[in-house]
Amino acid sequence: EALVDAEEARDKIEVILKSIGDGLIVADLNNRVVLMNLLAEKLAGVSLNEAISRPIQTLFAHREFYDQVASVLAGKEGASEVEWVIMNHHFAQPRSIQAHTALVQGQGGRITGTVTLLRDVTRERELDRMKNEFISTAAHELRTPLAVVMGFAEILLNQEEYGVNDPALQKEYLSTIYEKSKRLEGIIEDLLDLSRIQAGLLISLTKAPFDICQLLEQVAAEFQQRTDNHTLELTLPEELVELSADRNKLEQVLENLISNAVKFSPPGSVIKVVGRVTEDCFQLSVTDEGIGMTPEQVKQVFDKFYRVDASSTAPEGLGLGLSIVKHIIEAHGGEILIESEYGKGTTVTFTLPLWAGK
Repeated sequence: EALVDAEEARDKIEVILKSIGDGLIVADLNNRVVLMNLLAEKLAGVSLNEAISRPIQTLFAHREFYDQVASVLAGKEGASEVEWVIMNHHFAQPRSIQAHTALVQGQGGRITGTVTLLRDVTRERELDRMKNEFISTAAHELRTPLAVVMGFAEILLNQEEYGVNDPALQKEYLSTIYEKSKRLEGIIEDLLDLSRIQAGLLISLTKAPFDICQLLEQVAAEFQQRTDNHTLELTLPEELVELSADRNKLEQVLENLISNAVKFSPPGSVIKVVGRVTEDCFQLSVTDEGIGMTPEQVKQVFDKFYRVDASSTAPEGLGLGLSIVKHIIEAHGGEILIESEYGKGTTVTFTLPLWAGK
C-alpha cells in the first residue's frame, strides 16, 4: 500500500509539472539538478536524463542566473528576477527568458534546495519594443503635418511681412493646410480606433446599403490622380454589388490597402484591384509588385504597432493601419488574409457579406 501511495503521489507530481505553463528546474543544496519539466528541457536544450545531477549553472551560459540561484540558496538578497536571451536548436528565433528562483522547504521548514521558474517573455518584449517604437513614430507623424500647418498659417497671418499677396498662392497654402489637417485627423481616428480595440470594444459602425463598386472606382480614381509613378488596374463586376456596411469605414480600409501597395511598390509597377462576387459574399484583392514580406513578417503584420520597415527611411505610418483594417472587416462579419513572397509582392484579400435585403 505504501508503494502504491508513493507511485500515485509521483504520478500526481508529474501531471502537475507537465501542466505548468512555465519551465521549472529543481536543484539540491549543492546546486545540482534534481528535476526539470518538459518546457525547461526545451529552453535549456537538454533532456532531464542529460541534466540530472549536473550543476545548474551548466544549463545556461548566463552568470546572473547562477548568481541569483546562489544568492537565494545562501539567504542573501539578490535580484528577484533575471532575464537573458537564449538560442538553441528547439527555436528558430532567439527567445527572451525570465527566471525567478525560490527556496524549497521540506517538513519542519528544512531547506532542501531551490526551485526556478523560467518564463518565455519573448512576446512581451517584442510588444514593448513595438510600443516604444510606436510612441516615437507617432510623435514624428504628428509633428510633421503640424509643423506644416503652423508654418503656412503663420505666413497667411503675416502676409505683408512675407509678401504673400497673390490670391492663387494664398489658396495653395490653404489647400496645403487642409491636406495636412486631414492627415492629422486620420492619425487621431486611428488612435481612437486603437483605444476602442484596447478596451475590448468593437469599432463603431453605421451601416447602410451602398454599391461597393462605386466606392472602389472613387477611391482608385483619387489614388491614380495622386500618383504618376504607379498604374492602378481595377477589375470589378459589371452588375450592381450592394453591401450593408459602414461606407466611411470601408473607404478607410480601401485607402489603407491601396496606400500600402503604392508605398511599398517600385515606381512604374502595377497595382491590381480585383473584385468579384462569390456566392453570398463580395471578395476584393489588392495585389502589388512590391518588396513583399517574409513568412515571419506576414504572421505579425496584423499586430498593433508592427511595421514591416521600421527604419528612418521607411514610409510614413503608425503601424496601426492593418490592425484596424482587420477589426473593421471582422466587425462587418468578414475575413481578411495576406499572401506575400519576399521580393515579389503582396496580395491582401478580404470578403464581406452581400446585402440580403431589398
